[in-house]
Amino acid sequence: MRVYKIVLDGEVVVHLDEGDEEIVSTDSGVHTVHVRIDYFRSQKLAIDLQAGEVLKLECWPNARVYNWPFFLIIGWTHYIALRREEPTPVRDN
Repeated sequence: MRVYKIVLDGEVVVHLDEGDEEIVSTDSGVHTVHVRIDYFRSQKLAIDLQAGEVLKLECWPNARVYNWPFFLIIGWTHYIALRREEPTPVRDN
């Protein structure tokens, strides 16, 4: 099975199988994140987190039977779609 690698600020921070979820903690501020699988990756997202914010990302493969040659030759940086949801503040109880 192929493993997705979550890359935060240039470092692999977690390995995920399809359907897995993971919580990754980081400092507030500006970061870049992308997802890799083998030779392919998603676009890089710039994120700016404030203290206490939580950001949820979702990824899925863009390649289909009819368009995989595009991704193999020139579209390798968009083989995986990566979408962010808006950050929400963490509430202290």
